[in-house]
Amino acid sequence: MNEIAVALDWREIDVKQIGAELRFRFFGLRASVVSWVLAACATVAGLAIADAVNPELGPSVNGAVAILAGALVLRLRGLYLYRKLMRAILAAPCRQEASTIILDAEGITAPGALVYGRMPWRWITEIVERKDALLLLFSPVESIPLPDKGLPEGMTRAALKVQLETWRAAEGATE
Repeated sequence: MNEIAVALDWREIDVKQIGAELRFRFFGLRASVVSWVLAACATVAGLAIADAVNPELGPSVNGAVAILAGALVLRLRGLYLYRKLMRAILAAPCRQEASTIILDAEGITAPGALVYGRMPWRWITEIVERKDALLLLFSPVESIPLPDKGLPEGMTRAALKVQLETWRAAEGATE
């Protein structure tokens, strides 16, 4: 097999969902649990400080409300900034044009919009299957999607994956 051309239109790729899946694969559930445990500990510590500063409040209701409001504001601010970043990423001119990814024994050539240039197979850390695409990971959370609907006529995802793994193995790349 000499060359495989896969059509890629970033406007049709669910970048947000892929990012969420890749972040979860990278951070796992533990990061989320630890974040909430730390937030709870900070709230308890804040209550203790508020009670020490103004013991007349008894159970320190005002302190609890202030700490919870602060935590909520921080959380909402984080969500706002994340959504703003995602809007900017998705609106980038490089994601407004379709492109073609060329795959061969030498690596990946992306002459189109978002990715430009040649990437050797050793840069691909893993090939991940999704319901609608293969993802060529070059970091735990960065990927080049190869959508099923962009495959050459008659090529299956399974055949593509076997070929990609063959090329990676020939270059000494392993998962």
